[in-house]
Amino acid sequence: MARTVSLITDFGYRDFYAGALKGAILKACGDVHLVDVSHDIAQGNFSEAAFALRSAYHHFPKGTIHIVSINDEADEASRFLAIQHNDHFFLGADTGLFSLAFDMEPELTFEPNLAQEQRAGKIGLTELYAKLCAFINSGKPLREIGRPVQEIRRITALRPQVQPSSIKGAVLYIDSFKNVVTNVTREMFEQRRNGRTFIIQFRRERIQEISRFYYEVPFGEKLCIFNTAGYLEIAINGGQAASLLGLTYGDQILIEFI
Repeated sequence: MARTVSLITDFGYRDFYAGALKGAILKACGDVHLVDVSHDIAQGNFSEAAFALRSAYHHFPKGTIHIVSINDEADEASRFLAIQHNDHFFLGADTGLFSLAFDMEPELTFEPNLAQEQRAGKIGLTELYAKLCAFINSGKPLREIGRPVQEIRRITALRPQVQPSSIKGAVLYIDSFKNVVTNVTREMFEQRRNGRTFIIQFRRERIQEISRFYYEVPFGEKLCIFNTAGYLEIAINGGQAASLLGLTYGDQILIEFI
């Protein structure tokens, strides 16, 4: 059975970059199944890429290779990583996005030897991804890919601040419908709620209930709902919440339990 390779990038769809990456992978690996998760991540937006990866990867077969190419050369300190976690493989720069995608330190993390060739200008990023895919697709143990990494870079500013009677969250993602996805999960919310009533506050707005469906509120009214990925979402029935409520990436929300 052909191995699956998923792609999350900020390449967009207008240029040739995504196509060139796919071609290089097919040339290096032969029989693989390529799946586009998204090439429309906002340029350099690590939190958006992490949300897409976190929400999507567990739907794929075990053994899938997930490429996350987001501003791979953000700074000289960013290592390139090859990760094995939850029976999946992940390739991308150590920008901190993997710390947002996983709840714990990955099981196995390595810095590939080939990354040094890329840094030296001997190969490009497209060729690097293709060669690493070919290595993993060959079935060789990941430990042979390079030197082990004990700890990945972590981004803590985008994690919710949880207190006994409150959760301070932030806008993590805005989907194509302009629904506003926060970094507060259903599990986190229910654990802190513990049967109490609550108030969700953002900007000058207040919501005091969680809807099950968008149509549970009148057309044009705001609501909060847990989306299919399990994240608290702010939406407007029939409208674009991000635009109409003036919300954007990083904006804070406050949930108070009474």
